[in-house]
Amino acid sequence: MFQKKTNESVTAGRGHRRRFMGSLFSVVLAFSLLLTPASVSAAQSDYAVQTETTAPADASLRDSVQFTVNYDALSTFEKKLYDMVNQSVQSFNYIDMGYFDFAEKNHIDMEAEDNDFATAYQKYIASGQTLRMETDPEFRSLSSEKKNQLITGITSAYSADHPLDMRVMFTDLAFDYDENYVYFSIFTAYEIHNYDKRQQKADAAYQKAVSAIRADKRFEEGNKPAIELIVHDYICSRVKYTMPDDEKPEYMNYHSTYGPLVQNKGVCDGIAYLTSLLNNTFGIETHHLTSNYHAWNLVKLDDEYYELDNTWDLSDEPGVIRIRAVSDAHFNVTSEMIRKDDVDGTATEDAHVREYLGEKLPEATGTKYNYENVWRLTGMLTAPPASENGIYPEKNNYRFDGLVYDLSNDGVAYLTDGRKKKGKVVIPDYIEYNGYYYDVCSIMPNAFKNNKKITSVVIPYLVAFVQEDSFKGCKKLKCITLYDAEVSVGAFTGIKKNAVFYVCCRKDQFAEIKAAIKKSGVKMPRIKRVEEKD
Repeated sequence: MFQKKTNESVTAGRGHRRRFMGSLFSVVLAFSLLLTPASVSAAQSDYAVQTETTAPADASLRDSVQFTVNYDALSTFEKKLYDMVNQSVQSFNYIDMGYFDFAEKNHIDMEAEDNDFATAYQKYIASGQTLRMETDPEFRSLSSEKKNQLITGITSAYSADHPLDMRVMFTDLAFDYDENYVYFSIFTAYEIHNYDKRQQKADAAYQKAVSAIRADKRFEEGNKPAIELIVHDYICSRVKYTMPDDEKPEYMNYHSTYGPLVQNKGVCDGIAYLTSLLNNTFGIETHHLTSNYHAWNLVKLDDEYYELDNTWDLSDEPGVIRIRAVSDAHFNVTSEMIRKDDVDGTATEDAHVREYLGEKLPEATGTKYNYENVWRLTGMLTAPPASENGIYPEKNNYRFDGLVYDLSNDGVAYLTDGRKKKGKVVIPDYIEYNGYYYDVCSIMPNAFKNNKKITSVVIPYLVAFVQEDSFKGCKKLKCITLYDAEVSVGAFTGIKKNAVFYVCCRKDQFAEIKAAIKKSGVKMPRIKRVEEKD
C-alpha cells in the first residue's frame, strides 16, 4: 500500500550511537587509548580527590522495568563483560560535569595545538571509576575490529535490557583493552540533577505509552503479534526522525529512549531502544541489532524470528496521530528481505548487515506473523494488504454495513448512498470484497442527502473528498469528525445549526480546512482542531 522510503529518507536511520566513539568525547577517547592501565590507575590515586560526585537518582520505574532478553543470548565470557558494564553503572559515582566543563575548570585549553590531551584525559578518567576484567583466549584471538564490535555490542545489549534507566541512556561507556585485560570507564555530559528530572519524565511517558497501547481497540491480552503491531503503529505515527547536533549535550536525548518516548523525536538507536522497551514490556522477546550504520530489532514469536525496523517505517508526517500513514514495509520481515533494501552504492548500503552479537543471533526466517497475517488479526485500522498484481475486481452498488459503494479496479471505493443509516455513523477506512480491500476515498454528491436520522459522522483519514450536497438536508447531524479532506461548497447545507466539527490535521492545514467548512453551507459551525478522534 505504501511507497518505500527514498534513499534520502532511509539514510536518516544512520544515527546509531557508538558507545566507545562518536560521542562528545570521540576525540579525547581516541587519545585515551594511548594510556596504559598503569597510568590510569596512577591517575586515579593522584586526582581522585579533585572530583565532585553525587549519588545516582533515587530508584523509580527504571529499576523494575528491566529485561534479560539480550543477556540470555550471550556466551559465558560475554555475560562477564555485560556484568562488568552493570557493575560500572551500579557502582559508579556520577561525575557532576562533562569533559569540556572539566577541561574549563582545570584550565585546559581545548584549542591549543600543543595541548596534552592524554594527560588531560587521564585526569578526567581518574574522576570516574575504571574497572578491569581479565580476558579469555577466545577474546584474545579476535581481531581488533571484532573486539571493538563485541564490546560495543555488549554495551548496546545492556542498554536495550535497561531502556528506562536514564543513568544508562545518558552515559557513555569508554573501553580499552590490552593483551590480558579489558577496562571500562563511564562518562556523562550531564549534571547529576538532570538525571532525576529526566527519569521522572521518562517514567511518566512510559506509563502513558503503556496505557495508550492497552487502550487501543485492537489490544488483546496475550496476543503478542497484535500487540507488536500496535507498538509499531504507536511509535511510527508519533516519532519524528530528528538528526541531533552532536556539539550539544542534548544530542543524547535522540540516541536514547528519552527523545522518542518523551519528546517524540529520535534517531535509529533511540527508536530501537524504545521498541525493545515497549515490546518486552508486553512479553514480546525483542533483541537489539546494530550495524556500522544503523540500529533495529529482532523479534521472536512462536519460536520463529522476524526483523523489525520501526525507524524505516516512520510516518512521513508524524504529529497528528495517523496510523494509516505508517509504513509496513519493514514489519516482521525475513533477514533476506530486509537486506534487499540496503541498496549497493548508496548511503543505505549494508545498513542491515549485523555486527558481532547480531551475527550470532538467529537469522529471521519466519513468515507466519508477517504484516498481512497480523493485520488480519487486528482489524482494519492499519493499511490492508494490496492486490498482488495491482488489479481489483470492479463492483457497483456494493452494500457494506448499510452503506453503498462503487468499487473501482484500482482499489478505490466511492461512497454513493448512506440515506438509510441511523444515529451515529462511522465510515470505514476500507471495504472488503471477495478478499480484496478498497480504500474509501470519496463521499459522493447526494450520498446522505435529506437523511434526517443521522446525528454524527466520523469521516476517516483516507477520505480525500467530501463532495457537494453529500450531507445536504441532514437536519439532525450535529457532530462531524474528519481529517484533512477537501470539503466542497454546499456539502453540509441544512445540517443542524452550531454543529461541531472536529478536524484532525496539522496546524498549518487548519486555517484552509476551517475556511472550507464555513463555505460548506452549515450555519455558525463550531470548528475545533484535535490530534486524534476515535
